[in-house]
Amino acid sequence: MSLVLVSGPPGVGKSATALAAATAAAENFPCGQLFLDLRGSGEAPLDAAEALTELLAALGVRHSAAADGVDSCQSLYRSLLAERPTLIVLDDAAAAGQVEPLVPGTGASLVIVTSRRRLAGLETDLTLELGPLSMDDALAMITSAVGKDIVDQDPAAVRSIVRSCGLLPSAIRIAAARIAARPVHPTRVLAERLRDPDSLLDELEVDGLSLRAGLMPSYRALDRDGQRVFAALGGFDPVHISADEVARRLGMSTPVADRRLEALVSEGLVEPVVDAQGRPGYGMSTVLHAFARECRAEHDTVERN
Repeated sequence: MSLVLVSGPPGVGKSATALAAATAAAENFPCGQLFLDLRGSGEAPLDAAEALTELLAALGVRHSAAADGVDSCQSLYRSLLAERPTLIVLDDAAAAGQVEPLVPGTGASLVIVTSRRRLAGLETDLTLELGPLSMDDALAMITSAVGKDIVDQDPAAVRSIVRSCGLLPSAIRIAAARIAARPVHPTRVLAERLRDPDSLLDELEVDGLSLRAGLMPSYRALDRDGQRVFAALGGFDPVHISADEVARRLGMSTPVADRRLEALVSEGLVEPVVDAQGRPGYGMSTVLHAFARECRAEHDTVERN
C-alpha cells in the first residue's frame, strides 16, 4: 500500500492534480478506483463512520458504520482491499486522524490524499506541496484556454491578468472563462478591473465558479482569534508582514501573534517569507490580500454593531 499527500493553499489545483494522477495510473489498478470528498475545509467534515459507510457502498457492500461500529466496518473495508488493488482518492482532508481509518492496512492499493493542510502526523510515501504557478506556466494555461490569437492581441494585459490572479490555477481558469465568454472585448478591460483590489473577487466569478467561494471555507475554519488576525491583515502591506507589527496593531504579545500567523500558514492563507534584509515574516498573494480586505470590512461591521 502506498500513500501520496498533495497539499497546498486554496486554488493551487490539488484536486485537479490528484485526479490527473489517478487517471494516469488507472490502468495499474484493474479492480477500480474510489473517490471520496472528505469535506475537510467545510463546516461539517465527514467522520470515520460516514466515510467508511460511503467507501463500502462504493465497493458494493451495504454496511452502516454508525449501526455496526467503526472498527467492524474498518476491518471489513481493509479485508476487501487487501485482495483488490484499488486506487483511492480522498479529497479535501481536514486532519491526519480523518484519513488514517480509511487507509488500507495491506495490499497493493494506492491512496492519494489532498488537503489544504500539511497533515504532519500522516505517514506518507510521497508528499507533494503545491504552490502558485510560474509565470510561464500561468501564461501557458491561459493560452491553452483562450487561444494564442487572443493572447497575442495584448500580451501585457494577459500577463497582468494572471499576475492579478496570484498565479493560482483556479483564478486563472475563471479569468479565462471570462475572456472566452466575451472574445470581442479587449483583454485590457478585464486586466484593469482585476487591478482594483475592491472588485478583484467580484470579477473572478463566472457561471457558478467563484474564487471567493473557494477561499471562504478556509476562513470559516479559523477560530474567532484566527479570523480576527486574518481580517486585520487586509490593512497590511501583503509583501512582508511581521509578527511584531501584527502584535502592536492588535494589542497582543509577539509570541501570540506569531502563533496566530502560523495557524494561517497551516490553512494556506499566508506564507512564510524573508525580506531583503533577511528578516522573517509572512506574505500574502494578491487575491488572498483582497479576500482579507473583504473579511476586514465584514469584521469591522460586526464589531460596530
